[in-house]
Amino acid sequence: MKTRRIALVVLGCIFGVAAFPAASEAIVGMGLGARVGIVPDFAHPTLSDLGIEPQDLSMYGAHATLLSVAQLSIELAAEVAYRDYQREIDLSAIGQAPALVEFGFRDYAGYATARYKLINGQFGVHLGGGLNIHRFTYSQQLPYDIPGFGNVLEIPDDEWHSGFHVLAGASFGLPMMPFRLFAEGRIAKINVSGDAARQTTFLVGATFGAF
Repeated sequence: MKTRRIALVVLGCIFGVAAFPAASEAIVGMGLGARVGIVPDFAHPTLSDLGIEPQDLSMYGAHATLLSVAQLSIELAAEVAYRDYQREIDLSAIGQAPALVEFGFRDYAGYATARYKLINGQFGVHLGGGLNIHRFTYSQQLPYDIPGFGNVLEIPDDEWHSGFHVLAGASFGLPMMPFRLFAEGRIAKINVSGDAARQTTFLVGATFGAF
């Protein structure tokens, strides 16, 4: 709970600076962009308890970048990582053939990241880190109505969690290009029911304006 409050305060401060750039002379540019990626590894204790190992989730999102000094930028990003799974259930007890259950998992996340550029030119290298907020949602659906069957899996209610992350990446851009391409690897730690879920993400994207 305390970590969530801190994350909300930090995000609120960053949004306030973004909305009122005149309040800080350090902000000299702004960029907007989009990203896509994959989450090859997500150590999630809640899903593990359900017998599901979330791997190879798809991810897409958008971001806004604020440039504060030559080497440092602050980025806000909104992302969703998702995957649907199928599990077979035995219905022989009611005289029916096995059926496939559709189980869905969604991670709606917000990231506030400070990025430091080790190399800043046509080809750039950067490191970063910051805070993240996540909303986990779970769903399941039978292919047809089966009398006597409710939820096959005892899935939890939707959850809010907070955490922190670190990343490393590279970027490329030319003076005549209106955008800059980038690729990043990110590791996030997320507080889940007293445990720490670990999420690894590889993403690529483009930013129009300041990076």
